[in-house]
Amino acid sequence: TDFMATLDVSDLVADTRYHYRLLVDGQPATAAPYPSFVTAPGATGQFTIAAGSCAKLEDQPIFDAIDELDPALMLMMGDNHYGNTSDLAALRFAYRNSRSKGGVQKLFQKTPTLATWDDHDFTGNNTDGSSPGKANALRVFKEAWANGSAGTATTPGVFHHAEWGGVDLIFIDDRYYRDLDGTMLGAEQHAWLLDTLKNSTAAFKLVVSGSQWTANGSADSWASFDAEREEIFQYIFDNQIGGVLLLSGDIHRSEVRRLVDASAGKYPIYELTSSAFSQVP
Repeated sequence: TDFMATLDVSDLVADTRYHYRLLVDGQPATAAPYPSFVTAPGATGQFTIAAGSCAKLEDQPIFDAIDELDPALMLMMGDNHYGNTSDLAALRFAYRNSRSKGGVQKLFQKTPTLATWDDHDFTGNNTDGSSPGKANALRVFKEAWANGSAGTATTPGVFHHAEWGGVDLIFIDDRYYRDLDGTMLGAEQHAWLLDTLKNSTAAFKLVVSGSQWTANGSADSWASFDAEREEIFQYIFDNQIGGVLLLSGDIHRSEVRRLVDASAGKYPIYELTSSAFSQVP
């Protein structure tokens, strides 16, 4: 598993700081002052969520700036490295290299982090579900990220969801099934997304896509799957699902877009794109 390990810690108390120490072969691998993290609040409250994508350049001082914000949660929204490969060893190297950055290490060791991918940390630029190396990409993604789940028992992928203090965080997989049947998500993931939205009792539902949601995006975005996106929007309004906010990356700059205007039976739906971790906008 390329030096990756998953440790399950149970019986934690909500909204509590825990310090931890790692032992490797019985010897301390971390020294005082020990790193710590704060668990999710048990009810709604005020907290900061950081989100971004596109960590391409070797110099990545932005992670120090994010760390200074002391976010409760970090969302990695794709192009988390630019391996652009389906080779198992090369993908693992790309993750090791990205985790070698001092700012990344400092942020990740204390901040709960959830992730999805986009093309550059999938198998390569503008790749889709026909990529022959996608099984390797999925294997290494699951080694490298401590998401609570990845896909379902019957449908592989990186899509998953989590709850944090009255916010549902819903991450879609925009690559593994893209364009296999003329859709972005594939039938099973599409149904999972709709069910997850409908069953959510959270005040806010943040739906994270590596690619932009806007119909005015590039060909490598939801703009190429307009009918599927509109079906999702209509389902939200037909089922009176409130509090949906869309997040995305990919375009190497940041934007705020209103994708749906308020009208009878509809509320405004906004997209926040945060996409310049280490890029030249």
